Amino acid sequence: MLATTVGTVKRSFEAETRCFTATGQPTAGFASVPFRYDGSTAAGQDAASAVAVTPARQIIIAGYENLAPSSFGVERLSASGTPIPRSATAAA
Repeated sequence: MLATTVGTVKRSFEAETRCFTATGQPTAGFASVPFRYDGSTAAGQDAASAVAVTPARQIIIAGYENLAPSSFGVERLSASGTPIPRSATAAA
């Protein structure tokens, strides 16, 4: 599992997660989609700093949004890499 930052447009970047097999190949079916911590689709400056996988195979990404005011961000993804809506229950 890798949390990284990718450029999207000039002076804009978003967080992204990539998943690999034990041999280093990209995991088939994993949705590697850049995202903004605030859920916005506008240009931003979101960076990933840490990644963890829960026992339920949910992926937790932590990082920051660099535009003023700068803020801490957390995103929760399913095992397939799609964002889990913030209103979803912990059992999702």
